[in-house]
Amino acid sequence: MTIFSRQKNLWITGILFTGIFVLIQVLPVKQVKIIPSTIAIPSPEKIIRPLVVNCKDCHSLNPTLPWYARINPVSFYINNEIEEAREQFIFENWDKYSKLKQLRILEKSLREIKNNEMPPFFYSLVNSEKQLTEGEVQALSDYIDFLSKQTEQHRGWIP
Repeated sequence: MTIFSRQKNLWITGILFTGIFVLIQVLPVKQVKIIPSTIAIPSPEKIIRPLVVNCKDCHSLNPTLPWYARINPVSFYINNEIEEAREQFIFENWDKYSKLKQLRILEKSLREIKNNEMPPFFYSLVNSEKQLTEGEVQALSDYIDFLSKQTEQHRGWIP
């Protein structure tokens, strides 16, 4: 294969990818439903606030969407992540959850944070500042242990 045919193949491949990218923009972008709202941060605020601040882009009815959330196929990924997060919990509904459900949400969140499952990898790449510090994770862990012990004392053994 000559150098000219390789260059020709690269040009054709580049044009094809550009064409596909342009065509995919014609597909409608299904935006997640955004509802203006405020989040009442439950106490203790100094422990829960970092969780809300760092996780509200997905676990809120009023996420802050970046400009690239309107570009396909990135928009498909972002909207899917937000919908999955909302299935788990929504901060605006926090007071509607039972104390036991709140505890389970916090436990699962902490486990996923410690296992580097949360925030999602691609979100972390572009939002490196939206990470809990080690101190915040430890404070959350201590608080969850405290809540867990309180809940066990009041309700007996929890499955």
